[in-house]
Amino acid sequence: MSKKAGIAVLILTCALLAAGLSVSFAVRICGKEQPFTGKAAEYCDSLMQAGFPEDYAVSLTRLHLLHPEWEFVPLVILETDSDYTWSYVIDRETEHPETNLIPAGSSYAAYRHPTNNTLYDAGYHQPSREAVEYFMDPRNFLNEADIFQFYDLSRPGECSEQALYAVLEGTFMANTVLENGKTYARNLMDIGEELGVDPVYLAVKLRQEQGTAGTSPIISGQCGSTLLRFYEEQTQTTASGQTVSPPAPGSEDAGALLELNGLYNPFNVGASGNGVYSIYKNAMLRAREGSESFAAEWGGSAAWDTVWKGLYGGAEFIRDRYINQYQSTIYLQKFNVDGRVPDRNFWSQYMQNVAGALTEGRTLYQFFATNDMLDAPCRFLIPVYAGMEEESPDPANGQCTYLAQATRRYETSAALSQPLTLRATNDGVYGEVTLTGAESLTLAGKFTHSYGVRGLEYSWDGEEWRSCAQDGDLLLSFSGNLPGYGEHILLIRGEAAYDGTDSSRKSCRYFLCAALNVTVVPPPSVELTLQSGNAVSRRMYYEGSEAVLPVCEDPQFAGWVGSDGSLLPSGGSLTMTADVRYTALFLHPRHLEGAALPLTGNAAHLRFYAVLPEAEYRTLASLPSSVYRFCAGLRCGDETPAVTEAAVGLPLTDSAGGSWRQLTANTPELGGRLSAECSAAFAVELYYADGSSKRIPAEGGPVVRSATEVAAAALADRTAAYSPAALEALRRIADQTI
Repeated sequence: MSKKAGIAVLILTCALLAAGLSVSFAVRICGKEQPFTGKAAEYCDSLMQAGFPEDYAVSLTRLHLLHPEWEFVPLVILETDSDYTWSYVIDRETEHPETNLIPAGSSYAAYRHPTNNTLYDAGYHQPSREAVEYFMDPRNFLNEADIFQFYDLSRPGECSEQALYAVLEGTFMANTVLENGKTYARNLMDIGEELGVDPVYLAVKLRQEQGTAGTSPIISGQCGSTLLRFYEEQTQTTASGQTVSPPAPGSEDAGALLELNGLYNPFNVGASGNGVYSIYKNAMLRAREGSESFAAEWGGSAAWDTVWKGLYGGAEFIRDRYINQYQSTIYLQKFNVDGRVPDRNFWSQYMQNVAGALTEGRTLYQFFATNDMLDAPCRFLIPVYAGMEEESPDPANGQCTYLAQATRRYETSAALSQPLTLRATNDGVYGEVTLTGAESLTLAGKFTHSYGVRGLEYSWDGEEWRSCAQDGDLLLSFSGNLPGYGEHILLIRGEAAYDGTDSSRKSCRYFLCAALNVTVVPPPSVELTLQSGNAVSRRMYYEGSEAVLPVCEDPQFAGWVGSDGSLLPSGGSLTMTADVRYTALFLHPRHLEGAALPLTGNAAHLRFYAVLPEAEYRTLASLPSSVYRFCAGLRCGDETPAVTEAAVGLPLTDSAGGSWRQLTANTPELGGRLSAECSAAFAVELYYADGSSKRIPAEGGPVVRSATEVAAAALADRTAAYSPAALEALRRIADQTI
């Protein structure tokens, strides 16, 4: 997602108190003035700098928070022609009654002209000036659903053939195979690729023009016969009540009418006139004229004599006549107000229905909503007029639900209880939260929608939306998984219980619940000092962060000794909570050759020895006793070795002045095993704070001796002085007679 930097938070103006987190926020009444601070304010300001007035920018910023990938581009009408003020444009759009029409049904009575009761084009009236202003004022339709009348058709988005099937589902076009062997959906995909026209828009326009049943004579291939019947029978009204207005008898050539059979005009290009007779005939004449640019490809004839040719020709007409002529949105095709082609303004308009842009845009929106594409990148080109009134209200005051703004059809509420206490109706709640990276963030609240809430989603900084509730009740916690230090936006949106098939309950699919500006500040810094020999290094960490100690592959490396009494292995990690020093500890235990022969009465044992440098011993002795253990693996003859605790003796000094600490281990009572070879293998066992362990064996081992060997060596030592009893015992052991 490319525009995450534009995501911002809406900040409210009045300070409140909240417990738990370090929280600051404000409350501001959300009116037409900008209610934002922080990055949202920056985004809103950027819209104004680009040319949007503030009331536009506020609504568009709210949409930006719902759909961060959407792009809004102002079309400043006065810059395209200096005469095109709001009042001038409305004057031009209302000076001819048939420029804009409103259906004649009673539901639309509030939009009719107050004095002109003429019926136009088989069932339409002239709308009032106020109605034209309502439908032309973009500010009325800057919500999730209605904004699609400003969708930029000159930049087709990515679309699959299956997605087009979804647009055409429920219509006569859904699975119909045309004369070229391709479905409607496949043909539209090909047309979009070849002509550079959004295929989704083409599918939507087909639905708009032909409805779901596809019964219009214009696409029947028998329209000439229908016209001839109307003419010969002088039909005045169709079965559905539309005015026909056939020409007077004797004024038409029956053969010429029948020649209009076999022609198709699926996009209703040129289908205009007073009464369905002239509408149908003009559509067929346009189909006969066809598309000269395709004539060679179609075997020399430009006529739209198949449905698929009508699709290609109609799409090319839309592209060349509208999209490439600065009418690249549904709105601009209905209201041609871009002054860069002044000779076309106010008359080269695709449709007469004054509400056509709104309703056709909603059909386009339905496609995006029902196919989960609302979060895709979309570009909207939105007209901006000079000299507008503060508002252009709906003449029906929302009572004509079909033509009321989508947001008039429902109400929402937002109530946040954690980490702030905020409430809003028909808007989201906005606030600021500041916390350290070590703290947790919990949100709790309830959000409602008139149609029900299908679920809630959250997004950090406009990234992927993730589900966080199956209804409108919110309980969302972040502990240890907050984003990095700095300003972030946490967005909560709700999904309405949206039914795109129920025209009476159509609304915006998503509604903004909350936008919190979350500032994550770093905790205090702590220092890690590492010492190995004379080398010392220092590293700074944030409190609560993880530090990984260096790796040492030396087999004599015992671990890192912490000033807090901990012992960690090579490459071990720790959570930094305070300044701490870790010193590298190497252990060098050594076996001593020989053995002693302790005697108690007739009982004999062998005593083996090892030593450890005194400095290394003192370092270990400063640690908790659970961290280390001196041990010896003892074995006599063929028996299985047994590990026993090694006793710590007194300090020793060697001939070079070195200080050592003696370790000793006794074999069990030997009994009759005086000549059996016994052995001892000393080691230091280490138990680290992370639960791992290590054993460092003494060098020069194991030591192997028998009691008879030791006794014989003692007797041979002329420098040793033994008591008579000891000498006697030694002789008996040497002779194995004890």
